[in-house]
Amino acid sequence: MGKGGKSDRLSVEEENMPAWLVSTNTLKIQPFKLLPLGPYDVRVRMKVVGICSSDVHYLKTLRCAYFVVKEPMGIGYECAGVIKEILSNVKDLVPVDRVALEPGISCWRCTQCKIGRYNICSDMKIFATPPVHGSLANQVVHPVDLCFKLWVSIRFNKLRIWKEKRNPYRKPWEVEWM
Repeated sequence: MGKGGKSDRLSVEEENMPAWLVSTNTLKIQPFKLLPLGPYDVRVRMKVVGICSSDVHYLKTLRCAYFVVKEPMGIGYECAGVIKEILSNVKDLVPVDRVALEPGISCWRCTQCKIGRYNICSDMKIFATPPVHGSLANQVVHPVDLCFKLWVSIRFNKLRIWKEKRNPYRKPWEVEWM
């Protein structure tokens, strides 16, 4: 899960139990082996995961716009959790930090990414958008640059995360109290 969690990757480190969309109106909790951490990745224990309208479309029709679910796919989009593991290259976060995850993983190479507009990257890989798996799981592996530290005073059950679609120059995620 996470890191553009395509199902064709074979590297494994730890079993996980995500919610898989296996057919129309059918979810199953099934194991998934997490990828090992890369030098700038973190392992995050999920605390809250949002189900967005695209997840509902996939659940009901196995499609959303031109994306079609052709094999079992992990669902879950907006999410937040606690850092569980890092490697030595990660300097800004430590285990036990609370973070919100950007569900879109950009290429970091195109013109838009290089000028800081990664949220409109044309090669974006997005949680729960085929062939990428979602974040409704025990934990995910995710790039550290796409994990945003939350204030300690924010309780996970009071967190709401939404995507800012109107202004491509803003950071794509905002966090507020419910």
